[in-house]
Amino acid sequence: MVEQIIARFRFLLSRVAHIWRLTRSRRLPYVIVAFIIYISVNTLISRNQGDYVRSDDEQEAASPHSKAPPGRLFLLRHEDIQPKVEEEEFSLGVQEDENAAKEVLDGDAVDRDARQAHAEDNAANEVNSVEPELHARKEVLEEGGEGKGAEESSLKVPHNQNVRQKPSSPIYDWRNLTQLQIDSLSVLGRRLYLQEDIGTPQNRNFTILTWLTGPSIERRLIREYGDEKLDPFRFCSVRNCNITYDSSLANKADAILIHLHRTRGPSSFPNRTNFKQRWIWLTDECPHFTFMIAKDKNIAHYNGYFNWSMSYRMDSDVPVPYGRTIKLTDAEASLYEKVDYFYTKPNFTVIMGSNCGGTNRRWEYVKELQKYMKVDVYGRCGTLKCPGHFTRDCDALKSYKFYLSFENADCREYITEKAWWNAIEKGAVPVVMGGKIDSYRQLLPPKSFIHVDEFQSPKHLADYLVALSKDHAKYMKYHAWRSQYRVLNMHGYLGAPVFHYCRICEALNYNDPAPKQYNNMEVFWNAKTDCYQQTWIDRMKSVAA
Repeated sequence: MVEQIIARFRFLLSRVAHIWRLTRSRRLPYVIVAFIIYISVNTLISRNQGDYVRSDDEQEAASPHSKAPPGRLFLLRHEDIQPKVEEEEFSLGVQEDENAAKEVLDGDAVDRDARQAHAEDNAANEVNSVEPELHARKEVLEEGGEGKGAEESSLKVPHNQNVRQKPSSPIYDWRNLTQLQIDSLSVLGRRLYLQEDIGTPQNRNFTILTWLTGPSIERRLIREYGDEKLDPFRFCSVRNCNITYDSSLANKADAILIHLHRTRGPSSFPNRTNFKQRWIWLTDECPHFTFMIAKDKNIAHYNGYFNWSMSYRMDSDVPVPYGRTIKLTDAEASLYEKVDYFYTKPNFTVIMGSNCGGTNRRWEYVKELQKYMKVDVYGRCGTLKCPGHFTRDCDALKSYKFYLSFENADCREYITEKAWWNAIEKGAVPVVMGGKIDSYRQLLPPKSFIHVDEFQSPKHLADYLVALSKDHAKYMKYHAWRSQYRVLNMHGYLGAPVFHYCRICEALNYNDPAPKQYNNMEVFWNAKTDCYQQTWIDRMKSVAA
């Protein structure tokens, strides 16, 4: 160390002497310009060699044994990190978030190289009729709605309860889950889907490392499509977790989050030496569209790396559904005020989207419906325009009685914001196409939706919807659930909160700490077994015959 200091001092003396000689030769202005260029180049090199240059207190905070305040996001100050984040977002050349990428991936006409060359913001909007404006979501959340009060009342921090504790009452098991389904739930899954107040918070801090993709997913998971960083644990039942993007902490972090949609494959994974860690794979996509960046899309090649799964499915170790149905307490139910959605919605049926494809041929179904009834179509697949998707809501949807919540693939439990936000949040009855009817019955509020598989053909569905739109009593039966249940949107779009980092923190606190490893991922996550071929065309042809 002393020799390095002496060498540096000698170098500086030689530079000073050189500048003095140049001054006497009247070449100093040229030297100043060269010096500025030298400093700029070295600064750029330094930034590229490390993720971020942290202050001393931030370096201390990044330690898993830090005593810093819980729930803090360990990054640079907002004004320092912002340019780096934006650079990372655009350098990926992919969609702004998983749901947007999915909409592009299911289009056969989209060229992969061209897709990766597009800027992230341009691909982020499913409607994309107007350049979206970024607005902070803090004010929206503070006002209540489905955000703050909903999560706080349903996720109380338990006190001195054993992880194995059984529910005190079966009152919340309205989903009619099979015993096999219940047994497949993690402790966090039981809290979310059975509303069991189980699990004991740990008396320690946890560090969550988002591997390589932290900046690129920050716009959704931290900013929630606003321009302000939000505390991802502000509505969480626990706050003893720290988030870092610092790759040098790969062997010290308690959990490493790897986003399958954005990963470049196992070759980009860190070298694992700490086998007490939880390696967590995340996807918000259905099995058809799990990978986008990785060249190796064979999920079996990812065996042996991960300890926990993180997806929209109930049986994930860390469930992160797009939305969730909660049964009201007696006190909450007593405060319910009925709304007559029949008379407050003068328009009939609507759908919104910009990708006119889908493995289930959903847009062909829409065209068949339009032969027998009126369907308003917003976005690139129709003639009506609405402000951008994900960042700005489409208020025009609020005036419709029915919303066609047609997913781009028919997969188990795959229910996106199309049903949770575009339909239910707007007070419309969702007409759904996606997974099996039983999945919708277990996830959406009871008797709240209409499934296309219940009808022999689009014409039969059209006849039913037209009749229902004229019958006040029958239509309002699809809203009767609102007196006993409520829906939480938790996807991070359009002002809704997102709970991904919160769920990881809760899982680290509550889930069974016993060792677990995914050695057969193709069994757990497989398009051939978890997704289904559409059947509506065959049914329609059989009726015509």
